[in-house]
Amino acid sequence: MALTIEQRVEKLEKAFAQMASTKSARKPHKKAWQSTFGLSQNDPGFGEMARFGRDYRKRLKLQDNGAGS
Repeated sequence: MALTIEQRVEKLEKAFAQMASTKSARKPHKKAWQSTFGLSQNDPGFGEMARFGRDYRKRLKLQDNGAGS
């Protein structure tokens, strides 16, 4: 049996109230960058990856300035 719009809204309101009360009772989570900060500290490929990123950004900056054309 299909629910009426009123029944659906009532069901959603109850679910929302339950989620809102549950969320306020929880402690805040760390931000994504805080939970992953330092994970690559001892990774030998991380330095190379960072260097590739710097080189790429330098090339893009040179292209934007018209240098190299």
